[in-house]
Amino acid sequence: MSQQVVTSPDDLDEDRRQRRRVSEMAIGLILVLVGALSSLWLFSSLSKTEAIVQTSRAVRRGEVITESHLQVAMINERDAARFVRPTSAVDVIGKVAAIDLDSSTPLTMAMVERLPVLMPGEALTSVAMEPGKFPPDLEVGDEVAVALVPDIVVAEARPTRLFEGRVVVWSIDQPEGLFGTAIVTLRSTAELAVEIAGSGEVQIAVIAP
Repeated sequence: MSQQVVTSPDDLDEDRRQRRRVSEMAIGLILVLVGALSSLWLFSSLSKTEAIVQTSRAVRRGEVITESHLQVAMINERDAARFVRPTSAVDVIGKVAAIDLDSSTPLTMAMVERLPVLMPGEALTSVAMEPGKFPPDLEVGDEVAVALVPDIVVAEARPTRLFEGRVVVWSIDQPEGLFGTAIVTLRSTAELAVEIAGSGEVQIAVIAP
């Protein structure tokens, strides 16, 4: 003769609670595993780095970029494709900054540009200039007036005068800060070089367009 097992309501409730706890534990375990896998993927992604070229110090717009302006930095592999790689650094050296660049700025080719081409009869003259002898916001491409100040030790020196030819700033190489000597290269004729060589000092003023 068969026996019928009677389950009380309390037993049914306890069974349901146990099943719910097992389900909750399974869901919690799945969430933990998903979180661990996500963290592992993120760490793996961030740990993949590539070398790029960035500025080693601040560079002013129009300043000619040399090797001393550049350094290698490591950044995330996904972002590196936008920037200049060390193997392409030679394509940056010798060009001028198209914009003002802060120190540690990752470089793109859009941030640099070629120096303009000289026309027949033009020449480049470089002048070492102390702060106060040229405007602090002087930029490449500015048309300037060049004042030739006589040498005070020369008794028969000509008085201060303006160079009569057209003069345009070709490049500016200035150390960090505003108190170092800047090398300003001027685009004009060879006559400017002769005039500067015979003067005591030079003062530059920007001509309004």
